Amino acid sequence: MPEFKEFRVGELFGDEDFEAIKQAKSQGDIPNDENLNTSVPYIVQSNQNNMFSRRVNKAWLIEHNEPPVSGNRIALGVTLPAVSFQPEEFGASQVITIKSPKLNRYTGNYIVTAISKHLVDFSYGNKPGLKIYKNMKITLPVTTEGFPDWQYMSDYVKKIEADYVKKIEAYLQTLGYSDVESVRLTETDREVLYRHENAEFADFFINELFEVINTHSILKEDVVFGSGKVPYVTATEANNAVTAYIEYESNLMENGDCILIGGKTLVITYQYNNFFSNDSHNLALYWKLNGNLTKEMNLYFVSALQKSMHQKYTWGNSISKKKIAGDKVTIPIDVATGRPDTQLMEDYIKVIEKKTVASLVTKFNKRSNAYQEIINSQSNH
Repeated sequence: MPEFKEFRVGELFGDEDFEAIKQAKSQGDIPNDENLNTSVPYIVQSNQNNMFSRRVNKAWLIEHNEPPVSGNRIALGVTLPAVSFQPEEFGASQVITIKSPKLNRYTGNYIVTAISKHLVDFSYGNKPGLKIYKNMKITLPVTTEGFPDWQYMSDYVKKIEADYVKKIEAYLQTLGYSDVESVRLTETDREVLYRHENAEFADFFINELFEVINTHSILKEDVVFGSGKVPYVTATEANNAVTAYIEYESNLMENGDCILIGGKTLVITYQYNNFFSNDSHNLALYWKLNGNLTKEMNLYFVSALQKSMHQKYTWGNSISKKKIAGDKVTIPIDVATGRPDTQLMEDYIKVIEKKTVASLVTKFNKRSNAYQEIINSQSNH
């Protein structure tokens, strides 16, 4: 086990490694492009989806003096706390990037994880920026000489991915799949995808479907992480917004089986268990129509709400209980009744889950053999 030491991010990289990319004046005009040969990912300061917004036309960016930048970089939000590693060439708006020969997919993701632990400290009134990022202290493994151990970071992330391959079969079993073959799409699954693609959709006011309440507010400095078994939910996108498990006053506990919207960050999650909330700006949504929503139905709503809201609300214009009363969500409907087709929503999420797991299996199986040598060598020391 190596020793660890704090480093300023500015110590790890030279001034020439940092590049600020200004906000694109024409961001809304950039055409989408799903052709992988003519497009690049477009990265924005968002704490969702690895900061990925969409794929856009590369030639258009070049012609309009907003050329894409090379990949193998860390991307950081300028006015909104966000961090990601971008392995390929990308276009961007209002981000800071770090480009260095020290970075690859493994070391880059290690550094991103170390930085992300500090993002919860920022808010709209306490924004990050180039100087703040450079002075940010992160904890890294060091060599015997006291320098950052880049090789250890790389091997560590590779080992995590290799271990993840071994866990896939166990994960499949928890989802009810007996083996890899069982996550391949069946004709029934393809029929669900077809029905969803051709379904009728309608807009519903959110408060028609859900009772919306503000949660309690329990500050981080008032709790002891690891003191109990109840999730402590904050603004973080990681780990389904659960920062720790705590014990606290039971009268301040929120009921689970709800959708939670981060009032300041717009991180939207499904909370199955009862939980404690860090901020009274957070909104808990409880289904109020007949019947109960399954986990998959709730996850569909999470995705639909993100799609409906993510371009509307920002740090400077955060969501609230009053504002959400005027917001709508677009979902499939049962044409015969005009009501939300929650069964289709459930079936669709189950198929998407199978597709996602199948993709992960394929991706990580390709790496398994390459990583096995590293795992064996580490186990011999």
